[in-house]
Amino acid sequence: MKKNNIYLIGLSGTGKSTVGKELAKITNLSFFEMDDEITKIEGYSISEIFKIKGEEHFRNIESNVLFEISKSKDYIISTGGGVPIKKYNRELMNNSGLIVKLDCNPNVIFNRIKSNQKTIRPLLGNSITLKKIKTMYFDRKSIYSFADHTIDTSERIPSEIANSIVEFWTKWMKNI
Repeated sequence: MKKNNIYLIGLSGTGKSTVGKELAKITNLSFFEMDDEITKIEGYSISEIFKIKGEEHFRNIESNVLFEISKSKDYIISTGGGVPIKKYNRELMNNSGLIVKLDCNPNVIFNRIKSNQKTIRPLLGNSITLKKIKTMYFDRKSIYSFADHTIDTSERIPSEIANSIVEFWTKWMKNI
């Protein structure tokens, strides 16, 4: 299978959606937002899915959506922050594309999330604290370590991050 997709992984607030849209413009690849697809399939928001059907159901739907999109090619895929938790998901991504971890200082993540209250993040709860973000950041650090490339988004603008990904991707494609 040719590795034609670019997967963006990282915690909520690292810029996956924003950078993904910018990256799609630069590369002319299609942009795919996993959380949007899940809400379309389920007919509920992510927080409602967690509340009504539970996290396990959500993670299974997430894996199914990832499986389907991984069969496609030439996509920029913004994953949910928990997608890499399952080994199966990591293998799907690894077999079908470049995996870019968007990393960010937890303080910056906290400020970004606080300024964007319209997006509900179920695992952080209604009362998002810096402590919760730091805990999740350190808990997932080793899970995200399988990425092919990591970019710190803390102090960079989306277009700069996207251009950096394109530069890495171009080199990477020559070596696969």
